Amino acid sequence: MLKKQLHVKFLKENKYAFLGLGCTALIVLIIYLANVIYPIGSNTILCVDLLHQYAPLYAELWDKLMNGGSLLFSWESAGGAAWLGNFFNYLSSPFTFLIFLFPRENITEAIALIILLKASLSSFTFSYFIGKKTENKTPLIAAFGVLYACCGWFVAYYWNVMWLDAVYLLPLVALGIERIIDKKGSALYIAALAGSFITSYYMAYMICIFSVAYFIYYFFSTNSQAFEKGASASLKSITSNPFINRGLNFAFSSVGAVLLCAIVILPLISTLGASTATKDTFPESFEAYFNIFDFAVQHFTGVEPTIRCSNVDMYLPNVSSGVLTIILIPLFFLSKTITKKEKALSAGLLLFLASGFYINYLDFIWHGFHFPNDMPYRYSFMYSFVLLILAFKGLERIKEIPSKYIKYTAAVIGLFLLFAQKIGSENFTDSTFWINLIFVGVYSFGLFVLKNNQKSERTVALLLLLLVCAEYTIGNCNKFTVCVPRDDYSYDYEDYLDIREQTEKADEGFYRLELLKAEMKMSPCRYGYNGINYFSSMASEGYTDLNCRLGMESNKSNSCTYNSQTPIYNSFFGIKYVYINKMNSSQFLPGDFFDYQNQNIGYMAFENKYFLPLGFAVDEAITRWDIGGLNTFKNQADLFKKATGVKNALNSMEISDIDLDNVKLNKSDLDDSGVADYSVKYKGDASINVTLKATESGEAYVYALGLKGTVETADISTSVGTVSQKIGKSPYIIYVGNLKKGEIVDIALEIPYDEKKDELAEDKLYVYGAVVDKSAFEKGYEKLQANPLNITEFSDTYFSGTITMPENSVLYTSVPYDKGWHITVDGKSADEKIVKIGDALIGVDLDAGEHIVEFTYSAPGLSEGIIISATTLAILVVLFIIKKSKKN
Repeated sequence: MLKKQLHVKFLKENKYAFLGLGCTALIVLIIYLANVIYPIGSNTILCVDLLHQYAPLYAELWDKLMNGGSLLFSWESAGGAAWLGNFFNYLSSPFTFLIFLFPRENITEAIALIILLKASLSSFTFSYFIGKKTENKTPLIAAFGVLYACCGWFVAYYWNVMWLDAVYLLPLVALGIERIIDKKGSALYIAALAGSFITSYYMAYMICIFSVAYFIYYFFSTNSQAFEKGASASLKSITSNPFINRGLNFAFSSVGAVLLCAIVILPLISTLGASTATKDTFPESFEAYFNIFDFAVQHFTGVEPTIRCSNVDMYLPNVSSGVLTIILIPLFFLSKTITKKEKALSAGLLLFLASGFYINYLDFIWHGFHFPNDMPYRYSFMYSFVLLILAFKGLERIKEIPSKYIKYTAAVIGLFLLFAQKIGSENFTDSTFWINLIFVGVYSFGLFVLKNNQKSERTVALLLLLLVCAEYTIGNCNKFTVCVPRDDYSYDYEDYLDIREQTEKADEGFYRLELLKAEMKMSPCRYGYNGINYFSSMASEGYTDLNCRLGMESNKSNSCTYNSQTPIYNSFFGIKYVYINKMNSSQFLPGDFFDYQNQNIGYMAFENKYFLPLGFAVDEAITRWDIGGLNTFKNQADLFKKATGVKNALNSMEISDIDLDNVKLNKSDLDDSGVADYSVKYKGDASINVTLKATESGEAYVYALGLKGTVETADISTSVGTVSQKIGKSPYIIYVGNLKKGEIVDIALEIPYDEKKDELAEDKLYVYGAVVDKSAFEKGYEKLQANPLNITEFSDTYFSGTITMPENSVLYTSVPYDKGWHITVDGKSADEKIVKIGDALIGVDLDAGEHIVEFTYSAPGLSEGIIISATTLAILVVLFIIKKSKKN
């Protein structure tokens, strides 16, 4: 009975928070309707990284938990990689598990529901937060919940599903800080901060920075005695100084929350230590990102969201929090009942957050000592959070504000909008102008009525809530990046399953397959196969660099995509099958190295004639393989030579001619089959045409690389036809056919003119061509095939097998290097025998003879993290029990 009464009391006290939750859910549903999201229409919520990364990882998690699989390691993407990092970085939200209420083919709808629920919960927690600050409960509490949940940050980054948990947890973290300062306990703060680390360690890091600032702000804005006399009190006793007393409680609570999440943090530290996500250098010089006027414009409704920051001259933070907020902020600072100290501290907190947007040094620190490749100012919702707190305080004092102040504020904002329309701003359009101007007038009228008419206060508050919902829906409905039809995501999945079933019926043991020119970067997770493709912030830096230097398409940071590759790469990385999607690829495979298997409506399947298993014996010289050069064919040829002793498996093509249009060659290196150091002569498009000649007959490949990415496309022509590829900053090897000796390949490289840049383009361009010597390749392949690792047992985290090693040899594996792998040979630990091949793959130095080799994976830091988290939880429980018993 008591429990039921408490539930009723909670619902009654927070009815407006629940109202805000419902309004936000309705707004998101309207957005889905306007963007014809399935099942209402034909589109999905997928876009950008949600399409290429997160949705495929959701699909892989679905497979693992529904069909059985380890959360510690996965063989599906990146040739095999630690998976716990992916889980904690992308999937560890409690909302994630809603996907299991849906069939696998409806993952996209599950994600749409998750986004809706997280946004709605954000509205609830903010409304709950400000509801604790006011005695006057009205529907305006719900309005501010909507303004927070649907702020400009959400419009830009709603598709970053794993970050949305931080948005609904931030108000609880702030409320927890206030309770520590108000001596009401630290349980809420510890739970909320721990929840932020569990759901997104990355956003939790930013919340920690904010928490320190908010602690200082709230303490000194509410505790005048401590502010004035704290210094002298601290000389007498630590316990008598409120700031130090609360500060120690705050510090210990923060440490407790972090230790509670050691089970998450320690494995992540290990994974991040090998990834590019932590590889960056502190900026050497000061840089300001934008002008203050453009930043001010960003506060209005309907401005274009900033998502990309790569190759953009100026990018702005997403700080829009509604027109009502813009009107109320000046009224907060004009209120006479708010102390000067609180106004100064509030301005200081806003300035602290805004300076992080403006100054490159601070932005670098905010983002975890790393500049983001895209999606700038990932913490901007914290700025909106503070703005809305101040705006609500201004609204609470609306009756004491002189009417003229409301008029003047509305007039100034209107003039600013006219000025912005006149001179223009980065993300400001005509529709933005009119929407904001109209709502400035409507809100100002509503505030006048709210100020002067006490009887209709709740009615006006309800109307203002409706206006907030209307403003957001009208202003931002078309700002959401919805660009992927559902059919584009799912149209070929059944065809893929069919072709795989036909192709692989008789196969046993471990092998990899790949899709030629896959549309999604994380295609192995999306379709459920063991492959090479990947796109993850957790990706190994060494493995990415290796693949890049072997000619795979890569952003040189955290992704790799299989296009065409040489037989050397296919054999050494254990690729047995390649599927071609007939709808989106015009590429073909070399007949000398692939056998056609079968096809259906969507796919053609080919089998690698020269497949090699997960491990095999190679010459000891492979430990001295150097992949430092840019010539991918030379790197591959050197790998083959070091592993087998066979030379000339790949032979360079000659450059027979170079034709330049609006380009000056500063240096030409014909001996290395490359063109280097060029500059565009005058403003306008430019091109370089390189003619390569085959020095022998055989299957031929071409690779073109522009270090700065100034070359956008390469049109490669042979006697058979022309193949076009967009290389930009992600070049890759392309197969050009079986050439006869003396046959030529024309490569037209386009350098488009960029009007935004004053300087003419300069770059280093390298063009390489190579022909496979089939007889040399087969000679080396026979040697590699002679001593395979015969796998007898295989699972996600363990495999074992037998191998007979010749003298002076190494067990090569295509397993990416990871500290979590432990090896035993003939029952004895052999971790000291591990060698890194190409600084990225695992090799084992073995003596001659027959051996039983076992590989066992355990996530580094997980055991220690479990112990620390469990111990911390036990200590916290004991402390809270003691505290509660003392209180009783």
